[in-house]
Amino acid sequence: MAYNTRIEIMESYIRIEVSGERPRGREAEPSLEIWKEVAGFCEEHPKHAILAVQNLSGRLPAGAAYQIGTSLDTVGIPRRTKIALVDLNIESLPDNLFSATVAQNRGYQGRVFSNEADAVQWLLEKTTG
Repeated sequence: MAYNTRIEIMESYIRIEVSGERPRGREAEPSLEIWKEVAGFCEEHPKHAILAVQNLSGRLPAGAAYQIGTSLDTVGIPRRTKIALVDLNIESLPDNLFSATVAQNRGYQGRVFSNEADAVQWLLEKTTG
């Protein structure tokens, strides 16, 4: 895997921290591997909230962003899972916003943030509807 990854089980959610360089031409692959690993944690632990903090270099091409957004169910992330993504790379923030929109259009509840405090606050809010 091209990224440094740390997964922690918190009291109310699963926290993933990812850093590294996106591999050119294969940008979606390591992300989908990580989401597959996280899906296993969702099965093992009664958590339906994920905080993903990423510090990845470069941009996420539109095709890769789309692939990630459409593949969460394929890698095993349940639709009832609430996902807060913190993108520490301002350059790729719009790319992840697009990916989140794609996932939302497929029934996922997720948002992208530029800081962890806001992400955790949203993640722990009760879901309505």
